Amino acid sequence: MFKTHYAILDAKGNARPCGEDRHRTWFCKNGSGRVRIQFKLLDDFLIETVFDGEARLLEFDEPSFWHVRVTRPAMPALTGGFWGALNSDIHRAFTSESETLAEILKKNGTQNILYEREFSTREDTLIHHHEAVRTIREHQRTGRPEHAQMLLADLTDWCSEQRGRQTQIARAIGVSPQAVNDFLFGYRCFDCVHGFLLCALSAV
Repeated sequence: MFKTHYAILDAKGNARPCGEDRHRTWFCKNGSGRVRIQFKLLDDFLIETVFDGEARLLEFDEPSFWHVRVTRPAMPALTGGFWGALNSDIHRAFTSESETLAEILKKNGTQNILYEREFSTREDTLIHHHEAVRTIREHQRTGRPEHAQMLLADLTDWCSEQRGRQTQIARAIGVSPQAVNDFLFGYRCFDCVHGFLLCALSAV
């Protein structure tokens, strides 16, 4: 027999079971600002952890109120009520529970990604969120063309030889030192203009 479970978040961010009326009242007053627990935007990927507070399952199964979603292009999740359920169904229609995020990224290449996993605890959800971020960063690093990887390797070696060189690169190409750090460690990809400037800089 199927049963719909409801929950809200307490002041510490923990799920607390409740009835349907309390759930809907809480979401109307507070949900729009609290259901997104964490999110990370990596170029055109969006990784977000959300609390839906509603789960329909067999009566004695443990409800999964927490979700990790990865989309490319970035599409924030709709949560709560009919639209939340519809959005969740759309995500599941494009993913397979048997596939890992790394397998989906490898299979789809540069195509759109719709990936979602459900969890019964906040702790497990946040662990998976951070794992998803690491997986996408690794995918972005290995997916770069060989010449781009060689350029970044040369610049990384050059920066490691003397303190302050990342700041010099940042000034030369017109970005922040943090952006240069993100370029070198694969946290973000440089665009064509910055790529050209980096090539010119490496040739000096």
